[in-house]
Amino acid sequence: VNVDEAFLMYQDGAYVLDVSWPAEWDEYHIPAATLIPLDQLYNRLGEVPRDRDILIVSRSSVSSQQARDLLLSAGLNVTSMSGSLNEWYIKGYPIEGAPPQ
Repeated sequence: VNVDEAFLMYQDGAYVLDVSWPAEWDEYHIPAATLIPLDQLYNRLGEVPRDRDILIVSRSSVSSQQARDLLLSAGLNVTSMSGSLNEWYIKGYPIEGAPPQ
């Protein structure tokens, strides 16, 4: 989904899973998102809810797509945001923290 569609999912209560690196997360992230870095996701699949729509976001849309494919293969209802969190920020959608100028 594009960034605008992702924001609508966020507003509708989707489980937002951020697969960014912890240092990127610390810089800024979407409020109420859950951080599980991509390299830890396979071992932490049990932490991802099976009863909610899942939106995967990251600083890199490639990472989001890899995480989406992993969760789809595990049978979860998941989609990924085609844009990056930088695009989310540029559009003025809510974030916690502050990206570098």
